[in-house]
Amino acid sequence: MNRVTCRKGVDGSSITVALQRRGVNGGYVDDASTFTADDPLTCVLWPGGDLASVATLPASWVSADDGAVQVDFPASAFADLAPGIYRAAVRLATDPPVDLAYLEVELEAGPATGTARPVYITSDDLQEEFPNLESMLGHVDTDQTGFAKLRADARDWLDLLVLSHYRPSDVVGPLQFSIPWIPAQPETNAWLADYLAGDCLLLTTPNGRRLIKAQTYWVLGRIFRRAANASASAGNLLDMASHYEMRASDTIATSIAEIDTNDDGSADLTISLRTTVTRRR
Repeated sequence: MNRVTCRKGVDGSSITVALQRRGVNGGYVDDASTFTADDPLTCVLWPGGDLASVATLPASWVSADDGAVQVDFPASAFADLAPGIYRAAVRLATDPPVDLAYLEVELEAGPATGTARPVYITSDDLQEEFPNLESMLGHVDTDQTGFAKLRADARDWLDLLVLSHYRPSDVVGPLQFSIPWIPAQPETNAWLADYLAGDCLLLTTPNGRRLIKAQTYWVLGRIFRRAANASASAGNLLDMASHYEMRASDTIATSIAEIDTNDDGSADLTISLRTTVTRRR
């Protein structure tokens, strides 16, 4: 099945489709002269299966005698559609309609008004750890430049860890070996989430730089595991993924998050990510 690639917000190039009319007993009729220029045409777009049509593409005869039809891909037809792969059917607009050819339309995202999600680490952090990573394994259409989506996911991962490790209890001294069991309820720590959303997590201190490294390793683990899933020879890529996933886990498990609540550049709240809280019956 032919696939046409279009970019959202941009008119796509027209294509010519060669048609064959279905016979009354099934199959196709080879005689293209059975078409006439008066036969009404359309091209419907739908997400597949038995779902309803989501758009109509202009279709017109190039040569009815040769059974050749032109299908156009105006940007306006895709304005309300999400990027993805759609089925398209060129059909006679009769009652009932008769499908004459099928194709796939891959709609890619295009320049729009989207806003990048916040991140803690930069593409330079990834580049420092693994040079030329983006040119080797990047997919700008899905990752955004510098693996921006995965770096944003890494911030979400770290923020949730910080929220999950916070316990509203007294400070544990160096000679105290147990922490009262209090269930993690990150969704109720709205005040702490607000500090994190406000970029109050210190990242330039020694502890902060460990958090940068942990996120860098976390992103690299995701990149290599995805590459392994798409590769026929995945062994080495899986080893790289496991290596960085383990480094991320080991680094975060020996880190402390420092929160600057009054914007003076020093930590006013510290949350250890090194503790494991267990409950004994």
